Amino acid sequence: MIEIDFSGAGNSRAYVSRGWSGAEHRHTWALDQASVLIVRGVPERGNLVARLRVWPFLSPPVLTVQRLSIAVNGVALAQFDVVKPDVLEFPIPTSAFREQGLLEFAFSHPDAARPADLSASAESRNLALAFVSLSLHVAPEQSWTDSDLPQFPNRSADQATAPVLEEPAIAQLSAPAIQRSPAPLLMTGATHRPATQATDQGIIAKLLSRLGFRGP
Repeated sequence: MIEIDFSGAGNSRAYVSRGWSGAEHRHTWALDQASVLIVRGVPERGNLVARLRVWPFLSPPVLTVQRLSIAVNGVALAQFDVVKPDVLEFPIPTSAFREQGLLEFAFSHPDAARPADLSASAESRNLALAFVSLSLHVAPEQSWTDSDLPQFPNRSADQATAPVLEEPAIAQLSAPAIQRSPAPLLMTGATHRPATQATDQGIIAKLLSRLGFRGP
């Protein structure tokens, strides 16, 4: 229904408000701790799904995640922990709409950082996430109300359908790839049951018998 392209040749200039850098070849950086995007003339009310393609600025081991919270017209809709290029999806319920089809997206990204502070890069902008595209689509078979608002799970589109995104270029930045360690083993509630005295004695007797010991 609506497609916003954040590349240099795209149409995002008609939508970005504050908290953005200039559009680059494939993307536009969201800067500092917050950015705003305004979409006017949305023809449908409710039953919408937003699909957002982003690339986080990371510099392991110091910065390994970019948190992203999203509100539309003041209604908090989603929260994500972005640790890789990803496609994020979230619903926009009817309660988030204003008259005349206005949608004001408020993005909060508190982990924005300057590459120059974390590496040998000369890049001094306070970078959060590189936005690649945002699309709004009608979901005709699903409807959301106030009681159905998400409880902020980390949502991402099926990886089989997610496109491969190229890393946005940052001047003189060479942050290494995230090193993922194996997941720790966790106790799952299993309990240890101590043996009874009779059981212990029986086990000891069998062991002594195998060793050739004969009791009195």
